[in-house]
Amino acid sequence: MIGRAEAEAFLRRFGFKLLESAGENVFISDAEGRIMYFNPAAERITGYGLEELIGRHIDVFYRDKALAAARLRDIAASGRSLTYEAIILDKQGREHIFSVKKAPLIGEDGRLAGFMSISRDVTQERLREEELRTLKEFNEAVLSSVHDLVVVTDLDGRVTYYNPTAARTTGHTIDEVRGRPISEFYKDRSLAEEKLYYIRRTGEANSYQAVVLAKDGREVALEVNKAPLHDAAGRLIGFAAVSRDVTLRRRAEERVRELEGILTQRSPVHLQDELLHTRVGQLASRDAPVGRPGEMVSQAAEKLLKHDLPGLPVVGEAGEVLGLITLRDLVEKGLLQGLKLNTPLEQVMRTDFVTIEPETFYFDALRAMVKGRAPLLLVVEGRHLRGLLTAGDLMRSRGATVVTVLDGIESQTTLAGLAKYRTEVDRILQALIVEGALASQITGIITEFNDRITRQVLTLCQRELGPAPAAFAWLGLGSEGRKEQTLTTDQDNALVFEDQVLWDEEALAYFNLLAEQAVNGLARCGFKLCQGWIMANNPKWSGCQSQWLTRIQTWVEDPTPRRTRDAMTFLDFRCVFGQVELADRLRASANRIFTANPRVLTPMAEDTLSKSPPLGLFKRFILEKSGPYRGRINLKAQGTLVLIDCLRLLAVKNGLFETNTLERLDGLIRQDLCSRTLADSVREAYQTLMGLRLRQNVQDLQEGREPSNHVNPEELTPWDQQRLKDALIIAEDLQKTIRKQFWWL
Repeated sequence: MIGRAEAEAFLRRFGFKLLESAGENVFISDAEGRIMYFNPAAERITGYGLEELIGRHIDVFYRDKALAAARLRDIAASGRSLTYEAIILDKQGREHIFSVKKAPLIGEDGRLAGFMSISRDVTQERLREEELRTLKEFNEAVLSSVHDLVVVTDLDGRVTYYNPTAARTTGHTIDEVRGRPISEFYKDRSLAEEKLYYIRRTGEANSYQAVVLAKDGREVALEVNKAPLHDAAGRLIGFAAVSRDVTLRRRAEERVRELEGILTQRSPVHLQDELLHTRVGQLASRDAPVGRPGEMVSQAAEKLLKHDLPGLPVVGEAGEVLGLITLRDLVEKGLLQGLKLNTPLEQVMRTDFVTIEPETFYFDALRAMVKGRAPLLLVVEGRHLRGLLTAGDLMRSRGATVVTVLDGIESQTTLAGLAKYRTEVDRILQALIVEGALASQITGIITEFNDRITRQVLTLCQRELGPAPAAFAWLGLGSEGRKEQTLTTDQDNALVFEDQVLWDEEALAYFNLLAEQAVNGLARCGFKLCQGWIMANNPKWSGCQSQWLTRIQTWVEDPTPRRTRDAMTFLDFRCVFGQVELADRLRASANRIFTANPRVLTPMAEDTLSKSPPLGLFKRFILEKSGPYRGRINLKAQGTLVLIDCLRLLAVKNGLFETNTLERLDGLIRQDLCSRTLADSVREAYQTLMGLRLRQNVQDLQEGREPSNHVNPEELTPWDQQRLKDALIIAEDLQKTIRKQFWWL
């Protein structure tokens, strides 16, 4: 090991004592790369004293130790100095980017005696460069995005730039709008002026929703993000707005609200799920009978009655549509006008029939049928018949309605029959995801359907086992308890029953069997078994009221990492089936225990901070490096759970015991524990992460894979990449809030 005396002799040999006062970082090593000296400037930035590291290899500072060795070899081989950048670790493990100039030290015998490097910390410079690069890339992505409207106006609000997406969405070209006040295109002109005035007065960007009028009079709903534009001197020169067309999303939200009403009130209104994207060509009957010129009324009537059709198209030899014979016309003319059965079709056919093209969407066809009071629609290309579409076809194509699915779930008498309805539920949910409903709305509806299936499974189990010998409650935990389930949900449940069961072996055996059968029944209905065995058939997650309270007391008084995680899982519980009053009593008692034992918050905070969003230096995505999800990010473990755990901790710390994540956030706002600005950011981050998870679920299913929570950022659009990064940054910021409140961790 090299000692201090040997190092000082080495330095005297090369006369480097003056380096003590150098402002830049100086490192000197021998020919083997062992540290002989580093000056006070280097000590200050690395946090090490020379005595701690003298004789250690210079790679002790390098994150990439192979890089350190390679540069020493290059310099030794060439005899020339090298300039390069490297990531240097200080004593606290923090990363610094150093610009290093390293040169060989040559002894009197002409041989390599060591190395000297002079370096400076360029971390902040690189951060600024990265920020500028990221900003430039983001601006370019926004401007070129096919999804977003970009409009720039001058100080007076007159349009100076209008991107192609804005032109396509509104029908106005840039030449038509340039120089005109942006307020002319708003349905509410005062709103446009109000937003411009706000930015002029405050200098702050703002987001809002507005309805603009397209050239053809259509109303287009936009989500607008408007910001001030400044020149290099900081003077305000105009305004830039990046907007997204949310017209379809608004329609989807309306449909979600309609569905929520159906689920809670059992309204007779039906959900029109994937039909939003269904085309008439997929529904039309292509082998329907037709009439020919020269045929008689009797022949047409026979075809109409045989095929149970309201009308018969009359077509020529080339398949062109000539007219339409309806059953109603034949009946009316036969009764009132004495129509003879041998009358040629040409004399009685009508020519005011309604036609549509195969590419027409379902709802447009339905609208045409209603508007034209037509008993059927003729599907044509040009004038050539391609099929018939009756009112019955349209009604049958709607598939299983929500009410039908709900009735089906609740009327099933076997688990096998119940399991089939899970497919119908998934079909409805996938349609909602594709159509752009908010993630929180979709997860709430997923949970509502899953609750109904769970309740029916338990009902079937009780039919087999008989009535329960005591009051009990089936509890949903985790995402089920929070009403935040996705298409990848597994089981998280528990069971609580009255204390009297403890002294009744038959009653205890009943509940053990109920838990076992219910868990297996749910598995048959598509709810995967929990890998962590957080299920009611595990004695750890089942028990009477007093057992549960003893268990909770142990969790908070002697919190091991496993017990802490169990406590956090339990905090999300709600009653899904059974006696709600029993679950409410357990909740009230548990809340008192947590409130009386604030020391449990520290291990909860440790667990909450143990996982971090996957962002590295310069906020780049950190991707999984191996395994089946190589190159992807786990949106659940590294995204939504970070937000969920942080908000749960803040809620419990402040005596709030809601279970839903966004309800916890609302509770923090009500108690002035969270600003509305921060809450809006967190809510948007949550919707973004959950929305991306749901979309990934659907994509996996469509491509024949098991639904997962892993997404490849490179497969996202530039807009979604930026939204994902922003959401993860907000999750990071929320963790920083936790670190400040639990500063001793």
